[in-house]
Amino acid sequence: MRKQLLAKKNNPNVVILGIGNEVKGDDFAGSLAAKSIQASLPQQTGNFSISVFDCGPVPENFTGVIRKISPDYILIIDAGDFGEDAGEIGFFSWKKAEGSEISTHALPLSLFSGFLAAELDCEIGLLLIQPKNLSYLDPVHPLISEAVNKISSEIIKIFS
Repeated sequence: MRKQLLAKKNNPNVVILGIGNEVKGDDFAGSLAAKSIQASLPQQTGNFSISVFDCGPVPENFTGVIRKISPDYILIIDAGDFGEDAGEIGFFSWKKAEGSEISTHALPLSLFSGFLAAELDCEIGLLLIQPKNLSYLDPVHPLISEAVNKISSEIIKIFS
């Protein structure tokens, strides 16, 4: 991923969005990943400018600040049902997710991503964790916590 970004632009702006609802069990995964990455990754890392946001359950509230950053690449991290075992991690192009309901939120990620892509003319990737339980007030399942840790560690390693 690092080489791909540098091949396109010398000092790319990268935005990472974690999406999740802390009262809906595994749906909190994206927010947990964003919090972990924010705590460990500086905003300027070598040849990259990185902004990380914990968007909670309403990522569309962050479109104004994202526009100001004018990113070259956006990575969205969220829990999403893509038909695999709990804790599995899937990487999708927003274009391949178009028309699909892989999100656990009211606004499908394909619609939100399509809006950002059209507005900002940037690349967007969806990094999803297959949830096990989205019940109200349940804790995050250990398999999902493990996937969050794996994603956070890999992103920190890529951009450090």
